[in-house]
Amino acid sequence: MPLIDKALSSPTEHFLDRAFSICSHTRGAILYLTGPRTGCTHSRQTVVGYAMADRDFLIEEYRALRDGIRLHQNAYFALESYVFGGALVAYGILFGLTRQSPNQIILAAWWAIPAILSIACVRCWGHYLIVRKISLYLEKIENRCSVSSDIPGFENYHRTTAPGPKTHLLVNALSWGALIIGSTAIAVFETAGWTIP
Repeated sequence: MPLIDKALSSPTEHFLDRAFSICSHTRGAILYLTGPRTGCTHSRQTVVGYAMADRDFLIEEYRALRDGIRLHQNAYFALESYVFGGALVAYGILFGLTRQSPNQIILAAWWAIPAILSIACVRCWGHYLIVRKISLYLEKIENRCSVSSDIPGFENYHRTTAPGPKTHLLVNALSWGALIIGSTAIAVFETAGWTIP
């Protein structure tokens, strides 16, 4: 196993990473690395111990961060559903009341919807950006732990295939922008010519 011998005789970060990758996926390599080696700064047991401990930590951190992404996704999915559904219901009520008795609707009612949409947009974008930040970190873990270019990890795969995370952020930006601009235009149109008593 020349690569493992080279990794053990020259314990630099690059070769330790390669030895770590091999011993993490090959039982024979783990067995081969368990004895002492003369002339080497680190024993084989030490190299394997550090590599496996590092790998175990990264795997647990990866799982925890994936769970964190799901929590943020559930939060902004729910917020989007409630806000969009609530806006439709509110407009249905306002337009219905306008036809029956236009003078009974106060000015603030029309402007409350774009205001609520703007607040929800800021809150959702907080979730979007945190998810993106976690995803970038998960890519580093995948680069560290993956030994196959064919299976680079989902975050790397998602970034390099369409539609990627940047496309999703662009769609979110356009959707929220259209909603806020549209609701503001409705408020301006419906309240044009009104005077505050």
